[in-house]
Amino acid sequence: MNEEQLDPVRVGRVIAEVRQERGLTQEVLSGLADIGRTHLSAIERGPKGQ
Repeated sequence: MNEEQLDPVRVGRVIAEVRQERGLTQEVLSGLADIGRTHLSAIERGPKGQ
């Protein structure tokens, strides 16, 4: 079975890009997503800051 996997680095970059395009801070987006700002920051950076 060949399952396609998401690239976590690319996902983080897209989230950061869209957030910035919409003029949202990490603080605002993390509040909307109900996660901590540091968690959102880690998602945007990707695994181990790649």
